[in-house]
Amino acid sequence: METKIADHTIKILLAEDNPAHQRLLTLLIRANRPYIEVTVASCGKEFQKLVSQQSFDCVLVDYNLPDITADKLLSKNDFHLHGCPALVISSSRDQQIVISSLRNGSVDFIPKLEALEPNVLWNRIELAVKRQRKYNLQQRRISHQHHELARLAETDLLTGLYNRRYFERMLCCGNFTRDRREQSCCVLMDIDHFKNINDNYGHPAGDQVLVTVSRLLKNSVTPADIAIRWGGEEFLMILASTDISRGWCWAETFRNVLSEEITETPKGKLKVTASLGITSFSTRKMDYDIIEQADQAMYLAKKQGRNQTCTWRMNQIFNCLSVSKELEDGNVIDNWQKFLIAAAPLLGINQTEHIRNHSRKVAMTAGKLAQKMSLPQTQTRRIMLAGLLHDLGKAVIPEELLGQVEPLTPQQWEFLSRHSDFGAMLSKKLGADKFTVDCIQTHHKTYDAHTNEKGRFPEVGILAVADALTALTENRPYQPARDFEKALEEIRNNSGTQFDPGIVEAASELAPRPAMSDA
Repeated sequence: METKIADHTIKILLAEDNPAHQRLLTLLIRANRPYIEVTVASCGKEFQKLVSQQSFDCVLVDYNLPDITADKLLSKNDFHLHGCPALVISSSRDQQIVISSLRNGSVDFIPKLEALEPNVLWNRIELAVKRQRKYNLQQRRISHQHHELARLAETDLLTGLYNRRYFERMLCCGNFTRDRREQSCCVLMDIDHFKNINDNYGHPAGDQVLVTVSRLLKNSVTPADIAIRWGGEEFLMILASTDISRGWCWAETFRNVLSEEITETPKGKLKVTASLGITSFSTRKMDYDIIEQADQAMYLAKKQGRNQTCTWRMNQIFNCLSVSKELEDGNVIDNWQKFLIAAAPLLGINQTEHIRNHSRKVAMTAGKLAQKMSLPQTQTRRIMLAGLLHDLGKAVIPEELLGQVEPLTPQQWEFLSRHSDFGAMLSKKLGADKFTVDCIQTHHKTYDAHTNEKGRFPEVGILAVADALTALTENRPYQPARDFEKALEEIRNNSGTQFDPGIVEAASELAPRPAMSDA
């Protein structure tokens, strides 16, 4: 019983111009083999059309076709016949014909008289198909082994994340620049005090922490993102199609998740924190300069006390403070003015408007409210200083976010709402006292939230009302300026929930100021 070389249909293309030979060769090939399908071509042109449109398991070509010889035909169609064995048959036994056929792609040459003998033709076809399939299988195995070796070479064995080799290959291949219109984020993260973990709990515990962090990262990124163990206790994430506000929120969410995670070790339970640096970039500009930006932002997070997220923008703004040799102890207003001069090249129109013009108006309004409430001069000066500095954190908020006309997304709101924290950090660097810094940091908290916590200092409440009243009477990209009475009416509507009723009452005694209606 004959052994089949496949369970599926075997497709053979026969190129032969003689009709009688076509029928005879087809019968010899298909004799008692219902799984064989023979397609006939009568000339080279027809052969070319068929191999360009279909795939075959084997081709059988008569050497002398009407329009071309077999050697030239096989050479011309080498691309389409790749992986398909070709056999040449001929009535001639000329050695040059045999050599030319084999050199140009044929795997076998069969004299036509031999091919007409029972089973000879099929045996040669079967042998060629089996050899080709064995070769194809070997190539697939080799290819699979190469892919597996490449994967192992680009995978961190401990964590299962990609390693730096993978990043370098992606960078060299241009895989980061496929969509040049997109904005992406680069996040660099370092586990805080990792050396202490290794020293106090042992290196196996340190390894377990790395595995835990990697598991949380795998659960946090999307299939389009990339998570890499950058080296030691550092991890690099590329967040695809992500702007800085969404990237920052992702980093903060992950940082909070990590800080709550418990790692079991032989010497006890461990909780770890991490410092993260983030920068956004145009996908077409991905290079090692982007990594350097994220690294400097991460270093700032560590310098500011660890367990926090800092952006490259924050690093730039803080550098305006650190490089200045002229900041004076205790002279906060002069320091503020010097900072604005140093930071001017980094600030956009909206950032400058919030930090300089709007803040001056808030300081003046807050001072008048303090006077209406008969507060001492010390408190009045403190609240005016807080008003002057309260929006300083918007220096690190993207200019396009401050000028956005469309409603902000939840991620954008969350990022924008942190400008009070950023402002507090910067104000402290400028020499503001702790009470003023706290006032700046909490001035956006609602009145009822403060009341439910520890009560509300008058400075905080005055700053909140002054800020709202000034903002409502200014032109903003998302809303036109309102007149003083309408702005005051909205503040009254939120008295007792968002604003202190006593301070709202004092605001009602302020005379309208037309100048405050202009941006």
